[in-house]
Amino acid sequence: MTATEFKLSLMEQFIRGFIEIDKDNNELIDKQELVKYCQQNKLDMKQIDPWIARFDTDKDGKVSLEEFCRGFGLKVSEVRLEKEELKRDKEGRVSKLPPDIQIIAATMSKAKQYNICCKFKELLDKTGRTGDEVRTVANNLKAFLDSEYGRVWQVVILTGSYWMNFSHEPFLSIQFKYSNYVCLLWRTPSS
Repeated sequence: MTATEFKLSLMEQFIRGFIEIDKDNNELIDKQELVKYCQQNKLDMKQIDPWIARFDTDKDGKVSLEEFCRGFGLKVSEVRLEKEELKRDKEGRVSKLPPDIQIIAATMSKAKQYNICCKFKELLDKTGRTGDEVRTVANNLKAFLDSEYGRVWQVVILTGSYWMNFSHEPFLSIQFKYSNYVCLLWRTPSS
């Protein structure tokens, strides 16, 4: 199954919006760019001035990436990384998932999906799949995620039905199936 993008949270939509508005990649959005974006996407034009007022802390008529991130409590480096990964996704410069992995839901880039799913598959395939071994897979996968994508990751591996509702850092959640295992992964705020 092809990796698919699922409904983004409101925060993720805001971040994607900033990335899409900043077409010249100067990490600044001015009123003209906002007006054009709102017109193209049929958004409420009355939100433009309040949006600029909220984020334009230095009152220069522009919202910088730093101001935007500060306003939402985001890390600039992570938004820049998301922008680069989104660009690679759009250009098709991402490896395809193995056919035996099925994405259930994901808000992360396809590059992260590939790396994480393949790491889980690699870890699991080295085991006899006993309870203790799968617990070790969960521990090792969490250590990999914390090291590769920053702390604090939650890892759930299960075989069966589940229902869930959770909060996570923007663009850092995935649920996928491999063999008879479902893997639920998300990063929670660390500060």
